[in-house]
Amino acid sequence: MLDVELLYRAVNEWRNKELEYIEMHRWGSDKKAAFAQVAQMELDLLLDLEKAKTKIKSGLKDKLISKAFRKMGDPTRALNRSGNFMSWDTPSKFTARQYAKLHRLLTEPVTNLDERYELLELIYEHIKWHESTMTKYLIDLIRRELALLKMKDQPKLLESARKRLANAFYHICRDPSFNPEARKLQKIPFDSMKLRKNMFQCKSCRKLLSRDQFTIINGVSVSNRCITCTGLYRTSILRSDLNLYRYMLKELRYDEREAKVENSVTYLIDVHDLQFLIEQLWHGQSALSGMDNRYLLRLCRWDRNLPWTPWNCVLLTEEEAVAHVKLENMNTAYQPSFVDKVNVKHQAARIYFARLTALSIPLDPKLIAFCAAAAASKKKKKLAQIQRGITNKK
Repeated sequence: MLDVELLYRAVNEWRNKELEYIEMHRWGSDKKAAFAQVAQMELDLLLDLEKAKTKIKSGLKDKLISKAFRKMGDPTRALNRSGNFMSWDTPSKFTARQYAKLHRLLTEPVTNLDERYELLELIYEHIKWHESTMTKYLIDLIRRELALLKMKDQPKLLESARKRLANAFYHICRDPSFNPEARKLQKIPFDSMKLRKNMFQCKSCRKLLSRDQFTIINGVSVSNRCITCTGLYRTSILRSDLNLYRYMLKELRYDEREAKVENSVTYLIDVHDLQFLIEQLWHGQSALSGMDNRYLLRLCRWDRNLPWTPWNCVLLTEEEAVAHVKLENMNTAYQPSFVDKVNVKHQAARIYFARLTALSIPLDPKLIAFCAAAAASKKKKKLAQIQRGITNKK
């Protein structure tokens, strides 16, 4: 979907250039006609982009379905006392794998009609004991396909019926009353008290949705728009390219990981928080030279001895950042007016990321030492097991 975001941004830039040209070179009725033509061309381009997005989503749908069946059918794994993983199987997981095989056969092209008849009969034997609306619908689809097979002159209707049959069978496999392993895929908890705590209302579409259908602001709080409405707002109004900010966030996390920061704040913020930090707080330009080329800017630490946080950073170019990191004391290296300007930015970041400051607490050194000792002992056990295996072979 990243390439689609670039295309939306390109369409927006093309429209702005066309409107600017029309404002400068057209007048009267010609101006209105040119505006209408640009609007129609933009509409055609957006429709083509939506078709491309639909194709991409349809291609991802098959992968998501196979991933869901794999999650339902995989054996349970757990870590035993000796530090090794053990797995075990259950009858419900074996049944889930059978359902996955049936769904795969439903989606494959039909080469033998006798095998198709046997497959439909087998599916009917599996679902006839389950009473639900989806079961009745699935049985009707099976009967409809059998009727179309007898007609032998309706290939389009037969293809459509087979797709609907495979989709209906997948939905009935996600029903916990039919497939107990489908509880792993349920987003809504069965406990009414948990359901009440994790439900929020979207301010745009007014739907009552679960917590995982909303984006996270400042790493901790839930936004007032659901994921669908947020995506619609970004593609229809903002049309901003976030690839640059994704790259900058990836570089920040890599630098903090190299600096051995255990609980970096960079993992609590997302791309949109970083975009706000660069565009709104630092106004998209270097604090020293004022350069506004985003591809040459970097968010580095203000105090190199402290971990990176939104209130301990400064936006500089690559050359300025390399020189800044070598400084020992910023108060003596920079003018007081520049230091005051940066402090104001840091205070504004603390206010915006107010709830995030409570989470940036350093880990207990004893806990870090305990985790390191546990990891070292685990490596020693693995090496001992490998050496035992080598001696046994000899």
